[in-house]
Amino acid sequence: MARINLQMYSFADGNNEDTRANLRAAARMGFDGVELFGPNFSIPAGEMKIILTILKLEAVSLHAETENIESMIPYAKTLGMKFIGIGMKNMFSDEEVHAYAKTLDELGARCRQAGLTLTYHNHTQEFAPCGDRRIIDVLLQETSPENLSMELDAGWCAAA
Repeated sequence: MARINLQMYSFADGNNEDTRANLRAAARMGFDGVELFGPNFSIPAGEMKIILTILKLEAVSLHAETENIESMIPYAKTLGMKFIGIGMKNMFSDEEVHAYAKTLDELGARCRQAGLTLTYHNHTQEFAPCGDRRIIDVLLQETSPENLSMELDAGWCAAA
């Protein structure tokens, strides 16, 4: 049977600071695993691992800012994650898009060396034009498939 995981950002209703309560709620709702983000990292990785074990939740992945990806690799490894992701990046020019693709490729290579897969979670902006392509196409075409996977958000794809 398929496992159903929850992106902890789903609790972005003013309760983000109470990660423990949100994790308990996710377990009560019957989710198998979670994708962690920002406020969740206030709990040290070792403690988070204990909490997730007690709640029988798998830490599937995490979302971090581009600038924090390398520092989050040990956190992800402690929890036994396979994926480490970026939730979004604002890019305002074609030059920024191409430069960011290079950054993603480099970060993805570092994640791969650590046994993790780097993912990028899209929103609507990635469907904007970049030259004669879309931003999402540039990010995919200018990175190695070994270094970057897309975490396609169907809702944002449809909105775009």
